[in-house]
Amino acid sequence: FKFVNPAFCKMSGYPRNELLKRTYFDMDTREHGINKFIQSVKNNVKTPVQVWLTRKDGTVFPSEINRKIIKINDDEFVLQTIRDVTHRKGSETKLNKSRNQLRRLSGRLQTVREDERKKIAADIHDDLGQTMTALKIDLSLLRNHIPAELGSAHERVDQMDDMISGLIESVQRISSELRPGLLDNLGLLPAIEWYINDFENRTGIICT
Repeated sequence: FKFVNPAFCKMSGYPRNELLKRTYFDMDTREHGINKFIQSVKNNVKTPVQVWLTRKDGTVFPSEINRKIIKINDDEFVLQTIRDVTHRKGSETKLNKSRNQLRRLSGRLQTVREDERKKIAADIHDDLGQTMTALKIDLSLLRNHIPAELGSAHERVDQMDDMISGLIESVQRISSELRPGLLDNLGLLPAIEWYINDFENRTGIICT
């Protein structure tokens, strides 16, 4: 050090007279510190260099350093502007922690949503599906007890049977769209293949 300002003395914990007896590498003691320093100076790096410096009391703090070569008379010096970024690093750590918490929360919400869809799909498929199937059986039995001469009654029963068949298809479709049973029984790939085939059948668009 050839010259230090009061701000750097306060930052490092060293009085000015002690700093002038030291080198920069007394504070940046990493193995690659010297090489990185020389490289940044030679390459005239414009972006701040990220380093960890050691204070007089032994505590280490993160810093950003801008460097450039200056000439005074015939001598060359390295002018360093050092900024203590402890507070910013702490803020970045808190921000990253907050982001991780949000990601975990989002994942938890997605899991809860999928569990709810699974439950609703199962209720629709099991309860409504079974009820519709039972109605179809009852209609079939009822049809057998209607005299043949009551053609209008037979026609009405057939219409009701068609309506129930349509309802069963709707129940199966809604249940599958909420949560395909294949997803839980066979896994993701068969579920995707089923969905693609269904999409092709409905739209006529061929998918790969």
